[in-house]
Parts: sequence; C-alpha cells; structure tokens
Amino acid sequence: MFPGMTVTRRLLRWTRTAASFQRETAAASPGIVPLAQQADAWEQPLYRGPMWRETQIGPEIALVREVDGARLMFGQGPRHLGAPYGERAANILRALSPVAGGLRWGEQIHGRVIASLSPEPGGTLSGVACVGRCDGLVTDEAGLGVIVWTADCVPLLIAGGDVVAAVHVGWRGAAAGIVPTAVHRLEVEYGVAPQDLLVALGPAVGLCHYEVGPEVVRALEECGVPTNQWCSGGRVDLRRLAAGQLVGAGVEAGRIECVGGCTACEPDLASYRRDGVAAGRQWSLAVLRR
Repeated sequence: MFPGMTVTRRLLRWTRTAASFQRETAAASPGIVPLAQQADAWEQPLYRGPMWRETQIGPEIALVREVDGARLMFGQGPRHLGAPYGERAANILRALSPVAGGLRWGEQIHGRVIASLSPEPGGTLSGVACVGRCDGLVTDEAGLGVIVWTADCVPLLIAGGDVVAAVHVGWRGAAAGIVPTAVHRLEVEYGVAPQDLLVALGPAVGLCHYEVGPEVVRALEECGVPTNQWCSGGRVDLRRLAAGQLVGAGVEAGRIECVGGCTACEPDLASYRRDGVAAGRQWSLAVLRR
C-alpha cells in the first residue's frame, strides 16, 4: 500500500500522510479510516472527491473538475456500443463551446507514443479529428481538448503549467512506461516540473475483476513499483500501479486523485471485461479554458 492512502465514502486519494488528508477533508467526509486498517481493503470501491461534480455534457454525463486554468472531465458510459467517436466528439464539442473549439484523440495501440499538439503559427486546431497512432496527447493550446477512450483501461488526465494531457493506460502501456514518459515529456518539452502537476485517474477495472496471467504480472513488475502495492493473488489494480509510477516520476502523492469506481462493477460504465465486444467506451477529456 502507499503510505497515507485513505478511502472515504466519497474519495480515494493519495496524500503524503493519512493525518494531513484527514485534516483536509474531515468536514466533508467524516469517519475516514486508513485503507491499510480496513478489512478486505482490496475490495473497497473508489469514489470521486468533493471537487468533482456531475455535469451534463450534451447527451452524456461526465464528472468535471476545474484546476489550474483547465477543465478535466471523465465521461460516464455508455455501457454498450453507441455512436462513432467522431459523432460523439462533435456533440461534446458543441456542448463545451466556447470553452473548447477543437477536440483531438489518437488511434490507441496500447503503447507509449505521446503526440504533442499545436497549430501552425497564427492558426488554430478546430473541429474534431483523430491524429493517428498514439496513446497520449499533450497540448498547451487553449481551447483544444485532448481525449482518450476507455472501457477498463485507465484514463489519466494531467493539468499544470498551462499544459494538459490525456493518456490511455492499459497494462501493455503501463509496462512500456507511458506514465513516466508523459510526466517527463511535460517537463522536458513544456518546462512543467512534476511537482506542479495535478493528475486524475478515471474509472477503470479494479483489482476485484482484473485477474491476469503470470506473464502480465512479470511485465508489470519491471515498472519498479513494489508488487504488493498493486497486485494480490494474480489480480491487478492498474490505478494503484499508475499512481506508484507517477510518484516515482516525481508527482506529489497529494496531487494524484482517483475518480470513479470499477468499470466492471458499475452497471452504467463501459467494461470490456464484463460485456466483451458489446462494451461501449468512456471518454476522458482535458482542455485549457479559452
């Protein structure tokens, strides 16, 4: 377990110490119990924090948070296959106007390629489009939203220093190092130090439903995060693994938020593990406000 990881009825968040987190949230969430002291701690569901609000975005529902001049959003469902990405993105863009003028996503391939997006001098990136093969997108362009689509994998949103990023983290991407790669890119390319980032991990399959083979565990052990922090009995919690990678990359534990529950448990969320090819896709989006 991560030192100071606590769970409440509304929020699971990594902080420097359980005591400091309890002081910060006692008014909103009384009765906090450190995760390590709870029975069946691995089975505890994950909930959104008090700074996330449920909002209607066009025809869809999302959990939304404002931070550092950015808006972070985790779409909720649909459970089953719906409209194509382009159509859904166009609906989202219309609903977000005038905050956003364009939306971009990648053809996710479970790797660690991250695309940096910016317009030509004097130009803009408007409308909706797929930018090609990548699993992460970064931009410092105000009004340009970056999206990942998931149905069990971890959607990871980053904001800080007038930069936003959206990263798709499956087990292969995690093993390939896409999480620390994203943090490093923001520091080297945009000059944003890891300690200045806020990172949110959205709805994803939990350890309760994510049993994997020994070859997957071995691959993930190469990430350098102690195995007992994210693996139990051949089951894996990718969000805890990603949180460990973020801390290892220099992100402060108290600036990592875990939002929403297990996709396989929550009936309104899309889950490939539960529904197979009939599963829908959640969208997760970060945008700098114009």
